[in-house]
Amino acid sequence: MMKIRSHAPLLFMTVTILISILSFSLQAMASDELFQPTIPQRVLQPVSVNARAATLVHVPETTIVPAHKADGPEYQLGAGDVLKITIFNEADLSGEFKVDGIGKIALPLVGNILVGGKTLRQIETAIAAVYADGYLVDPSVNAEVLNYRPFYILGEVQNPGSYPYVEGINVMNAIALAGGFTYRAKEDDFLITRASNVNEAKQAFGPDAVILPGDIIEVQERFF
Repeated sequence: MMKIRSHAPLLFMTVTILISILSFSLQAMASDELFQPTIPQRVLQPVSVNARAATLVHVPETTIVPAHKADGPEYQLGAGDVLKITIFNEADLSGEFKVDGIGKIALPLVGNILVGGKTLRQIETAIAAVYADGYLVDPSVNAEVLNYRPFYILGEVQNPGSYPYVEGINVMNAIALAGGFTYRAKEDDFLITRASNVNEAKQAFGPDAVILPGDIIEVQERFF
């Protein structure tokens, strides 16, 4: 009779090996998860509109003080202005005239006439009235400014003094013409004496303020 050989020991050994391999794999996976470095995630916090607005820096607007334009109808003439006076059909009476230190010009036939502190329209009316008084019949007069009187800048600038007036010039332009500030200069506001109001106190103006012929600009010294 043939004997049947039992395979139980071999089967038991195979199962044991498989269990060992499976156990080792599970331990390795657990170890990887345990020691895997954690990458921190940046959490973005929502920023509200109000929070952003709070970071804005408020820059105050420069206040520009209105002034009559030099070529406007309200400009008042003064010493140093040069006028061109035209009396129609009277070439001998027309010409260029400079306003003297007391605000007068010398006209042919009629002599000195006060023009300081007057506008061009007022001067035209005054000259026409003078010539109509025994010299001309219904004279027609036109007056215009050929050259404006200079302005003056004093105080903490490199080259204080008088400078030719240019239409539309402002305080910062004037300071640039004078070579810029000194290291002691106060650079945010300035004192101006208007030529048309020399009897009034100095007024504070910002850097964009328009200046007029004859104005006196003072750049002050800062205290710190």
